[in-house]
Formats: sequence, structure tokens, C-alpha cells
Amino acid sequence: MEKGCNTRLDEAQYNKNSSNAPFIQQSLDRIGRMRKKQVRGQTTNCQSGILNRDGAHNGAKTLFPPLHALVISMLDDLPNMVFVKDATLRFIYVNKAGEELLGYSRSELLGKNDYDFFPQLEADLFTANDRDVLKSGRLLDIPQERIQTRCHGVRVLHTKKVAICDAESRAQYLLGISEDITERNDAEKVLQSAYEESAQRVIDRTRDLTAANATLHDLSGRLIHAQEEERSRIARDLHDDVCQQLALMAIEMEDLGLRPPSSGSEVSARCRELWAKTREISTVLHRLSHQLHPSKLDHLGLDAAVRSLCNDITRLHHVTTTYRSHGLPESLPKTVALFLYRVTQEALQNVVKHSGAREAQVEVSADAGMLSVTISDSGVGFDPHSPENRTGLGMTSMEERVRRIGGTLSICSLPSRGTTITAQVQLNALNRV
Repeated sequence: MEKGCNTRLDEAQYNKNSSNAPFIQQSLDRIGRMRKKQVRGQTTNCQSGILNRDGAHNGAKTLFPPLHALVISMLDDLPNMVFVKDATLRFIYVNKAGEELLGYSRSELLGKNDYDFFPQLEADLFTANDRDVLKSGRLLDIPQERIQTRCHGVRVLHTKKVAICDAESRAQYLLGISEDITERNDAEKVLQSAYEESAQRVIDRTRDLTAANATLHDLSGRLIHAQEEERSRIARDLHDDVCQQLALMAIEMEDLGLRPPSSGSEVSARCRELWAKTREISTVLHRLSHQLHPSKLDHLGLDAAVRSLCNDITRLHHVTTTYRSHGLPESLPKTVALFLYRVTQEALQNVVKHSGAREAQVEVSADAGMLSVTISDSGVGFDPHSPENRTGLGMTSMEERVRRIGGTLSICSLPSRGTTITAQVQLNALNRV
């Protein structure tokens, strides 16, 4: 047996009325015979905090108060299970907490070993640990130990075991203390699971934010590019059309001043030519102004502005565009009207550019508390979920405009089956926009 056991046998008085007698008395008497100790010049037989029951050690009785009853009472009041086994690993003491935890009374436990109460695998493990403690003399700390109880199912214990040695450091008994940590262990698992879920949500949210930032960065770049392209287009229209016509008018007016017509009829003809060119320039400027911001939207409302837009598409692009409306409120917030107009404008431009359709339908309606704008055609269609079809700015612009006013945008399209785009906004949410 190795030296260095953690626990030695100390003196105490045995209580004759102990609930563990007579079995525990026999075991404690054996402990009392294991070593001698000098007390105030006298030699007395000692036992694990307990003196012999026969009362032969009167000197010790006078030197030590009756501690055994006090110790047993203290152990029984402990909330954790306390047990003692002899060298054959049979129980010689179990406190009340142990009885309650295991579901067996002391009379059932004393003199029995682990194989009498626990499943084979558990008993094998407990026995191996106990033997290791008795052999090594070292404290064994088991942070988590599963045990099958009679009444409480499987419990999780935090157990510490230590050998009780005689004067020659020979392990004779095993002392164990077990704390039931089942509820704490379950709570820690719940907390750990919540922590892992929270951490995963943070990771997912971070990834989403990173992706959103990348999308926003890309969108910002495309918006800037689109703005520059729009400015370039307006500059070309002004230069190639309006400026050229104004320059020609200036030349004609200068020539008219240098060489005035000889007759009144010729003057009238020249003036009519200038008037027609001036009106043509006015039409071009009106079209550019309407593309930048439709004045009818401010003065006449969404219904009239969308109707005018449909007429322009029919007249300028030879795509017959049918317009219908019903149930519209008398007034709409300017932002809502503008965004729905822009969605309609973008959708019709896509019809002209990409669908190949010769007809289109636009419907603006309010029904069941919902304001809806629907644009449909019977053109070539497309796959709205395909990545290459979502790289353009038009669809992103429509989605963002509808989202900004608290609405939803749905795109239903199939190759060769046409396209239907619907923007919807709840009427009771319009006042919050």
C-alpha cells in the first residue's frame, strides 16, 4: 500500500443508539483497534472518530466528549450524500441525503455493495474507481457521474472519494461525498444551447450584414453609374436635338433679318416654319421634363399620370397599352404616388425593351384595404429567380421603391408565358409613409 493517504482515523465517542448499529458498530470496533494514540500521556484505542462500544477506555471518555452522535447528526443534516465503505467495498454508512437520493433505506444498503443496487456497467465503474482510491490513497474528484436511482431515474452527481487509512497508512475504508448536480447540469446545458444559438445567430446576422453591405455597395455603384448614364443621355438629347434645332433657328432668324422676304405671304410662310420648329423643341423639352418628373402626378394625381404614361407608350413605342383603374382614394401621399408611378414606368420600359410584346395592360385599384398596381404583358417572359436576370438595376429599383413605402412586389414570369408585376401597399399604412 502506498503512503500518503488523505484521511486518518481520529478520536470520538460512539453513540449506542445509532440507527446503523449493530452492523456499523462491528465495523467501527475494527477501526478502533487499528491504531493507538497518546492523549495527555495516556494510550487509548482510537477509531474513525469513534471509540470502542465496550466502554473499556474510560480515560478517553473523560478526555473526549460524546462526538459520535453529534457527527452522525451533522452528516445526516448535510444536503449531499455521504457514504462510507469498508475494504471489501460494502456500505457501512449512508446519510439521510443518500437514502433519499438512491431510494434505498439504510437497512437495505448496509452490508451490500454496488452490484446489489446499480446496473452492471455502473457498478463496474464505481468499483474500479473505489479500488483505485484505496490502492493509491489519493483523492478522486469526479466532476460528473451518472447513477441510476430507484425513484428518481438517472441522476448526475459530482463525487469526491478518499481513503481512510490506519496508523501505518493502510487504506481500510472509503469515504465518499456526492452532490446531485442534475438540475444544475441541465440548466448549464440549456444555457450552453442558448449561448450557441445566440452565437450562431450573431454569425448568421454578421454574414447577412456583410452580404447586405456588399449588395448595398454594389447597388450604390450601379446607381451612380445609372445616374451618370442618365445625365449623359439627357446631355445628348439636349445637344443632338434641342441645341441643334435652336442653332438652325438662330441661323434662319439671322438670315430672315439680313434678307427679309419681299412679300407678306413669304413672311407668313417663314414664320410658320419657325413656329413649327419651336413647337417641336417644346415637345422634346416636355418629354425630357416628364421623364425627370411627371408634372401631371403633382397636379392631377396618380390615376391621370399613369393614364398619360400608357398613352405615351402606345403613341411613341407602338405597344398598345390598356389602362384601367377603380376604387382609388381621392388623394395619396406624394411619395407613394411617385414610387408607384416609377414602378409602372420601369415595368413598361421593360415591356418595350425586352418583352417583344405588342400589347400591355396596366391596372391600378384599391380593394379590401389594399392599393395595387399591376403591369402585365404576353411577351417572351423570363426566369425572375435566375441570377443573370437580377443583375440589372431596374428590378432592384422597383423592389427598393416598394419596400420604402412598406409594400410588397411580386414578379410572376415564365419563358414564353409573359410577365406580371404587382406592387401592393396597405391603405392603412399610407399615412405612416
